[in-house]
Amino acid sequence: AEWENQTRALVAFHVLGTNAAPVAGRIVPLLKNPETALRAIVALTLIRPDREEYILSLTNVARIQKASRSGGSPEMLLSNSLLALGSFGPKASAAIPFLIDNLTSTNGQVQAAAAAALAQVGARAEEVVPLILKTLPTEDPTSLSIGPGWGPASIQLRFKEGELNMKIWALGQFGMKAHAALPMLERLEALLVELRALET
Repeated sequence: AEWENQTRALVAFHVLGTNAAPVAGRIVPLLKNPETALRAIVALTLIRPDREEYILSLTNVARIQKASRSGGSPEMLLSNSLLALGSFGPKASAAIPFLIDNLTSTNGQVQAAAAAALAQVGARAEEVVPLILKTLPTEDPTSLSIGPGWGPASIQLRFKEGELNMKIWALGQFGMKAHAALPMLERLEALLVELRALET
């Protein structure tokens, strides 16, 4: 019943959009609970609050240390909150240090989300592009596994391909300011071709 009520609320927020902004303050506390964080992220993204404190509250998801009952890992919740921050563009620019910190995560999903968000919020290319490049793989694609519990290798490789594409997209948003990435992108193109070949 709780899940159904929250889902109905999201449908309402989708319809109301920014008209529901006055309730944003009541949604923010839900970002700290693994059972409600994901829907709270979606709700804030739909409502589009203008107040910086509400936008930056999305960083509170980083405090979650346990998985939800439905199996949502802390890393999955965090990566979604990073993408939500990015969707606010320059309004979330105060979160740049937080996003940069998450580029050093050992989780590829979090790294990719942080890279994409940094490209959207107005981070300086000179500072961010070298950091994104450090997250890109150079090894044989057969070693790019997510780890136990993620299912068949083909699914793991598809996740990795998605992460790589997100980082490449982020670099592309910086345009000519990311020209130093070109040699690495050429190697990545070859890696992606190999990844797709491994999937078939």
